[in-house]
Amino acid sequence: YSGDSMTASAAPIPATPIVTLTALSSSSLNVSWMTVIGASGYEIYRSTTKYGIYAMIKTLVGTNFTNVGLISGKSYYYKVRAYRMVGTVKVYSSYSSITSAQPLPATPTIKTNLISSTSVEISWAKISGITYYDLYENDVKIATITNTSQTSYVQTGLNIGLNYSYFLIARNNNLSSVKSNISTILTVLQ
Repeated sequence: YSGDSMTASAAPIPATPIVTLTALSSSSLNVSWMTVIGASGYEIYRSTTKYGIYAMIKTLVGTNFTNVGLISGKSYYYKVRAYRMVGTVKVYSSYSSITSAQPLPATPTIKTNLISSTSVEISWAKISGITYYDLYENDVKIATITNTSQTSYVQTGLNIGLNYSYFLIARNNNLSSVKSNISTILTVLQ
């Protein structure tokens, strides 16, 4: 026999987190993942371009983080890695796949103005960072407005003596179908 080798030790590398993003509001996203067995903590990295520079924005022990102060209509890209403490050294997992999302568009505010006994104008303030608006009358979509600088729509052919309720949803289809909360519902009596 030879002499014994020197003692060596190693810690298993943690598994790679699988990240999910959820838009919470017009200025926040939630970053979450399943617990990685044996992980001591996690590091969250963010960029504004997929292949850009990623900055570490948070180190935490838990498995979800709400990123606030974001800009509606802007895309954010995230990756997460787990680590295990071995003495004073961090042993890292691989980075998760890059995941992206946008905060929700701002919630529209609408106004109505009777033009005649059979028509009404619905107007709203312009919302930045969206690709189109959906306008609803009595829960039925009546128009998709793709010109995002357009801030009004005239509905004609209304019947005297009936109630008409309107609401607007702002949408963004750049990454996925991201939509705002519905505007307040306004009812018009013709």
